[in-house]
Amino acid sequence: MKAMSGAVASMPERSVAAAASISRVASPGAPGWTKGGRWSWSSSWFWACPGGSPTDHAAARISARMAVLRVVDFGMGVSLRGVPIRKSIHRQAGGRALQSARPSEPFRKGVEMSRLLKMLTFAVILSLAAVPARAQNPYARPSLEVLAAAAGADGILPQPFIALTGANVIDVRSGSVLGDVSIVLREGRIVSVGPEAPPAAADVIDLRGRYVTPGFFEGHYHGSSVGSAHRALVSGVTTARSASADGFSDIAQRDLVTAGYLAGPDILAASVYVTPELGTTDDVLADPRLAKYLNRPVRGEAAVREVVRINAEHGVDWIKTRTSGLSSRTSGPDALAMAFTVEELAAIMDEAERHGIPVACHAHGIEVVIAGIEAGCRSIEHASYINEEALRLMKARGTLWVPTYISVVGFELPHDDYATTIARQRAPHILENLQRMIRLGHEMGIPILTAVDTSYGPESVYRVAGEINAFIDFGMSPIDALRAATIRSAEAYGLADRTGAIEVGLEADLLVFDRNPLEQPSVLHNPLAVLSNGRVGLNRSVGSAKVLPGY
Repeated sequence: MKAMSGAVASMPERSVAAAASISRVASPGAPGWTKGGRWSWSSSWFWACPGGSPTDHAAARISARMAVLRVVDFGMGVSLRGVPIRKSIHRQAGGRALQSARPSEPFRKGVEMSRLLKMLTFAVILSLAAVPARAQNPYARPSLEVLAAAAGADGILPQPFIALTGANVIDVRSGSVLGDVSIVLREGRIVSVGPEAPPAAADVIDLRGRYVTPGFFEGHYHGSSVGSAHRALVSGVTTARSASADGFSDIAQRDLVTAGYLAGPDILAASVYVTPELGTTDDVLADPRLAKYLNRPVRGEAAVREVVRINAEHGVDWIKTRTSGLSSRTSGPDALAMAFTVEELAAIMDEAERHGIPVACHAHGIEVVIAGIEAGCRSIEHASYINEEALRLMKARGTLWVPTYISVVGFELPHDDYATTIARQRAPHILENLQRMIRLGHEMGIPILTAVDTSYGPESVYRVAGEINAFIDFGMSPIDALRAATIRSAEAYGLADRTGAIEVGLEADLLVFDRNPLEQPSVLHNPLAVLSNGRVGLNRSVGSAKVLPGY
């Protein structure tokens, strides 16, 4: 009996209610009330019954040893088999006895119910208790068995023909909410958005008024594994711009997503970091021509050109280099000092331009930020100590700013990506400066884009949703902050014809939320479903069903 009581005590409330609709069973050893103490399986099965007194209905609960499991929600006035449960019912509290008058005649008749029906009730409850719990760990990639069931024989994940009805769509261009519309997805693309009835051949899924936004851009991604890609995806990232990875692993991720073996996110690869300290990393293993830098720094115009050229030959989308050292480490150049000479930096830019590849520059101090802008970097990453002079130069040159503010918040955590003493010491100043400069930069009209600066490891905490909410704190409207993570990033990275909005012809990169993110932006931390190129990357259970049933 102990095992049975534990199983029933862990059952979902709906299961008990389902069993209650089958029969009305009274305790064989009690006439409808208890004389004191806690109920146990040997003497307590009570259900609400037609015509019963308030005491009868109050007894409509199951108690397993120390825990009382309610059959119905008294506060909402629910009913069993159409019998209303009155809100005035006395409740058992803390195991105290229910005091009662004599039970009513209908309840007495329940006492006499046949043993067979009692056994049937037990069997139903046990079968319901055997249903596996709906545990949700979105960061755990599905098992190979689950993935095999979803994928085709070739291992490619499907892009189903779906009509999402009853959706409230956030139009990031106009800033409005398109209420109660249908979004039709086919072969990874959005084929219609509007009030029209869905196609007969589509799998219709009612979103029940939930809100849908475009997928997020992560502008400074360091993920180098399938696990990293999955953790980014379930947080809402459907497009990630790499800021260097282990060797050419970001290219491998990009190609797996393009082929359909990974649901997402789409990757803009940068691969091998063009840095003087290349030999201190395993990137020297990525190509035999890099082996010589295991024992010497990348110095001189010929050397930096070679590293850029190797990246280009492997097919990167961006080049990642640096004009300064790190703010979170004491190794290498100082965060305020130049990492390359002006001539080396110019050679990097020239070689990248020869191959038609834009350059992202890591920079922290004012002088090194200005050096990166003047050299022609398409984007400046971090700019922790930036000032108004550098902002004005950014504005004049049309340089993108990717501040990665939320990663600096992580400096103060003992377990996040940059858990060092020097990072914690510098964090207060960097945070305060970035707060002021992001506010000013937005007022000046500088394109400020979302990014986290993480490898999306299993212990990392901060995500793009945190950057969006920080931008709101610093003066952006909720729609402008959301635009920074969607359409503005798409435009900045040359992808506006592919993604960044919920529009016909664009990739089906969608996030589903249970509240309006323009009214409660914190909900962006809690996506219920994620689709990337029409492939389901996250599909959570809400209540008794998946948000996207059948997927």
